[in-house]
Amino acid sequence: MPTAGTDPLRKLFTLLDADRDGHLRSADYQRLVDRILRHYQLDDDDHEAILLRAAYARYWRELLGDDVERVNDETFFAAHCLVTPGPVFQALNGIVHAVLTIARTGYENTINKEEFNRLMSVLGVTGPAAAAAFSWLDSDADGKVGCAEFIRAAEGYFLAEDHTAPGAVLFGMYDPAPPIS
Repeated sequence: MPTAGTDPLRKLFTLLDADRDGHLRSADYQRLVDRILRHYQLDDDDHEAILLRAAYARYWRELLGDDVERVNDETFFAAHCLVTPGPVFQALNGIVHAVLTIARTGYENTINKEEFNRLMSVLGVTGPAAAAAFSWLDSDADGKVGCAEFIRAAEGYFLAEDHTAPGAVLFGMYDPAPPIS
């Protein structure tokens, strides 16, 4: 897990703190969920909406527990350092499956470039950054990104301490690495 205060966690905390009050609450995650649901025109009682809310709620619970209502940045950093990766990665797996279901991938659980760009636009990743993320995520170069590729990227984001890792797109952030000269 990343070291407390590393760039990826600082950026993630800042991005998720939607009301900029210096604390994260599960409601901050819900704002990200709401943005996705609005874009895909889903109602709160739609199956896909329930899946996505449950996945982010599980992520919060695995990271911070049931009794935690809000955390500051230091607690958020410490939680990421102390957490057992298995349950958190299972929760991330749920987020990936829910997001791909919402993006209308069907039973194949893959997303093509056009669907990927639409999803990325909701998360605020556009243009060259979205193209770079798609290229990196499409590890088998088949023109689609599937669950396994998304999950690998999400795990890499947390384990590699790399704020340029495309796994960050699940939380609405991605800064592509500078080109190699």
